[in-house]
Amino acid sequence: MEENNKQRVTLMIATNMDGSEKLKLLLIGKSNRPRSFRGVKWLLVEYQANSKAWMTGAIFEEWLLNLDNQFGNMKRKIILFINNCPAHPKDIQQRLKFIKLAFFPPNMTSKLQPLDQGIIQNVKCHYRRRILRKTIKCLEENKTINITLTDCVDEVNSAWNTDVRPEIISNCFKKAGFGQYSEWENEDEIPLIFISERLKERREEEIQLQMEYEAWENLKGKEGVTFNDYVNVDDDIVTSEFPTNEDIIEFCRSESEPPDNKDDSDSDVENTLEDNLPQPPSNTLVANSISVLRSFLKTNEHTTNSLYNGLNDIEAFFENQIKKPSRQSQITEFFKLT
Repeated sequence: MEENNKQRVTLMIATNMDGSEKLKLLLIGKSNRPRSFRGVKWLLVEYQANSKAWMTGAIFEEWLLNLDNQFGNMKRKIILFINNCPAHPKDIQQRLKFIKLAFFPPNMTSKLQPLDQGIIQNVKCHYRRRILRKTIKCLEENKTINITLTDCVDEVNSAWNTDVRPEIISNCFKKAGFGQYSEWENEDEIPLIFISERLKERREEEIQLQMEYEAWENLKGKEGVTFNDYVNVDDDIVTSEFPTNEDIIEFCRSESEPPDNKDDSDSDVENTLEDNLPQPPSNTLVANSISVLRSFLKTNEHTTNSLYNGLNDIEAFFENQIKKPSRQSQITEFFKLT
């Protein structure tokens, strides 16, 4: 990706209060058909797009109705706490059967929203570290740095599902007044040991991120933006719609354009070549890779039953796929011509 690339996406995250259940991420970009998604038939995230990469009422409604169906299939009913903003229409409640919406009071997000107590910052921190490590590896190997939207999907999914620990999520919910510490109304009344543990966790993560950033800057061979600029680059960016008349006109105009006119590239500079698009690996390569992973797990003392069983599931899925016919048989193939 070019150094001055201005691409941006909006991410929505949702989780339960103890961090044991994280919902699939919703990623909103600007392109309906991103170039790096060609050939990809399954994504780690839910993907939506509009001209400004904003969360809109329509996107939120679609996501919420799908989530309601999922909980209905599981015979579960939940209460969902969400921000009070124009992109979260309240009239959607009457269409929900298994989700009860609870809106935070206006202008109180920073105090009451658990995700704003450190969860979102934790996701950003781990994501940026992963992207920096990827660019550092490219620089060390003298390769062109080309971070695509697919890379963004992979790294942010790993940051959310692997790096953000359940205890971080649980602590942030407690900080917002959910659970054990709900009797303390003011921050000054929260036990000092709880605050010190949160500060220690955040400090360690920020130190690691800064080390990665300095390593990247040294390899570049020239000064870039400061570390603080890098960390706070999106603090004031609008992420949800609050449409003006001009915004509505622009949105309607973009929606009325023929599909062929819509941008399908990951950047203004088309540096992603066709031969770099993801291609399905050969069956032999997949089988060999599974064998290598099996050897790795067997020779590692930290391997768990769940990890090994997960590999078994992957192998069973792979074997089931290669047994499927490459094309659907035609009825005429069952008859011989005379």
